[in-house]
Amino acid sequence: MEPNRKDMTGLRFGKLQVVAFDKVVNNMAWWLCKCDCGNMKIACGTALRYGALHSCGCLRRRHAPNYRDLTGQKFNRLTAFQYVRTEKNQALWRCKCDCGNEITTKGVYLTTGDTKSCGCIIKEGTRRTHGLSHTPEHDAWRRMKARCDNPNNKDYGGRGIKYHPGWKYDFEAFLKHLGRKPSPQHSLDRFPNNNGNYEPGNVRWATDKEQAMNRRPRSKNKKQDPSLP
Repeated sequence: MEPNRKDMTGLRFGKLQVVAFDKVVNNMAWWLCKCDCGNMKIACGTALRYGALHSCGCLRRRHAPNYRDLTGQKFNRLTAFQYVRTEKNQALWRCKCDCGNEITTKGVYLTTGDTKSCGCIIKEGTRRTHGLSHTPEHDAWRRMKARCDNPNNKDYGGRGIKYHPGWKYDFEAFLKHLGRKPSPQHSLDRFPNNNGNYEPGNVRWATDKEQAMNRRPRSKNKKQDPSLP
């Protein structure tokens, strides 16, 4: 602890409340503090006592030019989940892309639509076409995504059935895993767990008979389309 300095645990300085002693650096004590916004911050005791520090930084962010809280908001394929810092009067945000990658970009780029993804959209645009857009396999992939992405589909999206994130934009990855349909009588099936997701280890091409043996119980009055497992 800082020489000749009393315990500051429990004291409040602006929005910061001291939680515990952390360390001594160059004869100065540093304290673990909790901000009223919920964030934790390591702060120098001297800075706290002399009023040089009032928050974890949220006060500065709140009053920074062009700052707007984007936490949890989605912009095209990107979802903002963490404020990083303000740089040249522009707030920077950490975002997660639908493809799974993370990037840091300016908030203004998100709100204006200048940044739509981590870059995967551009990669898709330059990727050589697979030439299979009108095949039965591509149609099965497209319909799989449509029913899982639809929250009003009670048998799929409505009850939380999902598909492997890597297959969302990459049909070739889907096809590489499953291969071509063995015959026109085969369609997509979740196996061995019919209540699971469409993902590696739980998806196959199956005949109507094979799917009937794997299908979950349904109401006797409900019609079932055998082409949609």
